[in-house]
Amino acid sequence: MKIDEAQADPASWQPRILAFVCRWCTYAGADLAGTSRLKYPPQIRIVKLPCSGRIDPLFLLRGFQMGADGILVSGCHPGDCHYSSGNYYARRRWILFRELLDFVGLEPERLHFSWVSAAEGAKFVDIVKTVTDAVRAVGPFPGFAPPADRRLAAPPLLAPTAAGEARPLSDPEPLRADLAQGSVRAILGYRAARRPGILRPTWASRPEEVAGLQFAAGAQPFLVTYLLRRLREEPDAVCGILAGPKELEAIDILTADHQIDPARIRTYRQDGEAATPSDKEPSELYGVPGPDRPARERWDFWTGQFARCLRCNACREGCPLCTCLRCVTDKTRPRWIDASPTPAGNWLWNITRAFHQAGRCIDCGGCTAACPAGIPLGALNLAMARAADQAFGPRLAGEGGRRSPLLAYRSEDQAPFIM
Repeated sequence: MKIDEAQADPASWQPRILAFVCRWCTYAGADLAGTSRLKYPPQIRIVKLPCSGRIDPLFLLRGFQMGADGILVSGCHPGDCHYSSGNYYARRRWILFRELLDFVGLEPERLHFSWVSAAEGAKFVDIVKTVTDAVRAVGPFPGFAPPADRRLAAPPLLAPTAAGEARPLSDPEPLRADLAQGSVRAILGYRAARRPGILRPTWASRPEEVAGLQFAAGAQPFLVTYLLRRLREEPDAVCGILAGPKELEAIDILTADHQIDPARIRTYRQDGEAATPSDKEPSELYGVPGPDRPARERWDFWTGQFARCLRCNACREGCPLCTCLRCVTDKTRPRWIDASPTPAGNWLWNITRAFHQAGRCIDCGGCTAACPAGIPLGALNLAMARAADQAFGPRLAGEGGRRSPLLAYRSEDQAPFIM
């Protein structure tokens, strides 16, 4: 039933609820409820997977795209996973994914998580009743199409990052010496373009080319993006890069994620610090609705923003930490995300990308600067960074440096929202 039909006859409307469950515990619990003749609302449809750790957040987004009004995700209790730690990894994903969807305005009553063992048929029945009542209370899923007054909204004018002053090299001699000796194949830096005030990334392959190199903290495009591409294109090359704090931070993350070999990189630290991270909230820095605004206002804002997305992938190409050799949006078997701009496809793409960067973003400004539609993508990344720090500790100390929080877990991770 569509939203307008539900509004015309709210008494007859029934929610459509999709449940992703693990086969070893929750599905067995649901089966126990059936064999025990326990009754629960029939609006739920169950999808069985091997483990809760296999339940990708993209499954949940696709569920909403295909017509679900609410979603339940359920697995084994912590410590009882058939695959030892699948539910621990799943719990981390749920913590951050729930925060991301709440940030963009999805009502928390639409998305529920629970632990149900094979012996808890009665608990499964209670959870289904709770979820059904909660989804029925908030009504039909609003869909991904933005309100008419949001479709042509003006791009935001406020940008949180700005390039520092371009400076020539403080000591070019080590660079010339390394190039002359063949210690590095090329060194990456900036060079002034013909247009005043514009810097462009450039490689110096000979000692005499070093003279034209410059560096500016916070400049765009971000140098590490070009470094990663060359290292992949030339597997035997050792390359250098002019690096400030953010460049060094990005290299540390890529090293921790095993995306680059630090032995193939030589960094030349430059004077001048990048701007210190702001303690302001995304709503203050980017002018987006904050958590104090109603959920529907936040939803309408972000659906309006995502509707302008051209699906040009400039955000992906401008990000130094988008490192997948084959992006999920390029996969066709199956096609998870619409290839052309559609309201649902745009929404799934931008949310999926923000989730994949959870806890890894260094706030270089590459995605926001690259977006031709002016979507404040940095606000999503900053919100995820704050959520990861709050849930798992700043910088994820003790878990391999700046590795993604989705690649690790702690048995003591707290998720009080899980039933």
